Amino acid sequence: VDCLSSLTLDEAVDAKQIAIETLSAYRRIGFSSSRLIEICQILELICVAATLGWIAQAPAGRDANEVVRAITALQDQDGRWRNTSETAEVCLSLLRVSQRHPSLVPLDSIHEALTRGVEYLLRAYDVAAGNWDADVNATAKSIHAIVLFDQAVGYAATDFVTDIGTRQRRMAHSRMHGQEVTSSGTLL
Repeated sequence: VDCLSSLTLDEAVDAKQIAIETLSAYRRIGFSSSRLIEICQILELICVAATLGWIAQAPAGRDANEVVRAITALQDQDGRWRNTSETAEVCLSLLRVSQRHPSLVPLDSIHEALTRGVEYLLRAYDVAAGNWDADVNATAKSIHAIVLFDQAVGYAATDFVTDIGTRQRRMAHSRMHGQEVTSSGTLL
């Protein structure tokens, strides 16, 4: 929203028209028929458009609820969305909308999905490798999501980081003494 304040009047009119046309197109085809990350971007567009007064609050709230239902329906039982990178990206998107637009989105549904998603990210961390999925993108997004979730709801991210350090020291010590260790840092 802040970046839109620097637009000229013509650019703002164009941005508004593009946003309205985009949302209309997604309403016609159905929000849930899109790719997951696209659905998250649509949710953010709905919230920004409503905040700027480009669309009315009531339809925006209905659309936001429908989109959140589509997002949560795609979440696996273990809390993951497709893979670690997408799980972190969805968590970041849900964190943004719940913090910036709490009156438009179903906070209970979002909080439950976020909690499950962040818990998946915590479990998916590979202590031995020191990352998520041997992927810098997944690692950066996962750390970002966990820390923002911690800031938003007081989740124990600092405990997680401390635990990682403890497990890595335990693994290094065990290897020096010829003991086998799992990727979670547990002795075999």
